[in-house]
Amino acid sequence: MRLKSRRERPGAIGILTRVLLIIYVIGLLVPMVWSLITSFTEVNSYFDFYVDNIFKDGPVFRMTLENYQAAEKYMNITTTTTSVTYNIVGLYIHSLLYATICAGTWVLVTMVVSYLVARFSFRFSKILYQFVLITMCIPVVGALASELRMLQNLGIYDTWISMAVLKFNFLGVYFLTFVAMFRSIPKEYTEAAKIDGASNLYIMLRVIFPQALNMTVTVFLLNFITYWNDYKTAMLYLPSYPVATYGVYYFMNTPMGSGVTSQVPVQVAGAILMTLPILIVFIVFNKRLRGGVYVGGIKG
Repeated sequence: MRLKSRRERPGAIGILTRVLLIIYVIGLLVPMVWSLITSFTEVNSYFDFYVDNIFKDGPVFRMTLENYQAAEKYMNITTTTTSVTYNIVGLYIHSLLYATICAGTWVLVTMVVSYLVARFSFRFSKILYQFVLITMCIPVVGALASELRMLQNLGIYDTWISMAVLKFNFLGVYFLTFVAMFRSIPKEYTEAAKIDGASNLYIMLRVIFPQALNMTVTVFLLNFITYWNDYKTAMLYLPSYPVATYGVYYFMNTPMGSGVTSQVPVQVAGAILMTLPILIVFIVFNKRLRGGVYVGGIKG
């Protein structure tokens, strides 16, 4: 006789949790849907609905692509240092370089240092591990002036190599994640490679790092998205190479084209153009991003 599996009914706390999660998801979806509809809404139709006729004759939305055309036309920046004007394509290229250099440099350095700390037993490795923990607990403030002076003294201020120098560190929670993962890899792989005559560098690059590829790509993508959305750092350290996020800020706060850019539908269209590359990244790598990173093991 088969026993029918009984589903446990959620209690009051479970029901309340689900209701709150549903409300939270709705709160995220509503602004997204509103932004998408507004970006395609004709300016006059937008004001007819939200300002003049919202309770009158039932206005009809008139959809158009002119908002995106205006955003693409007027989203450009002329730098004060070189007097060069960059359009939206140039801003995209700068954002791509900035996010790739910063995320790539940080992930590479973090992987190498965490591998050394995890696989080699020496006293300094424990100091490095504790140092990372301390820096996570104590906020670092007031470093901006010293960083700018350092880059100027090195003669690399306002260059792409300066971004690699600034991100040449291994601080952060992902360092602990990499350490835990490298420690979880069986040492038999290393011992077998040494018997075959492999050097420590070969073992790190060809034996251990390939096993960490999944998590490495995930961490890189998460940091890439973070740096893509950052405009303050690039604005301060790369004034000659404005990024897309700064372009949107300038676009929304500087009326151009006889005030066209001050219209809400045009501004929303500009914001969507800025987020479009990140949306493409999420669509392509959504499984990897949703999979996340697990401490203490290799996520496949």
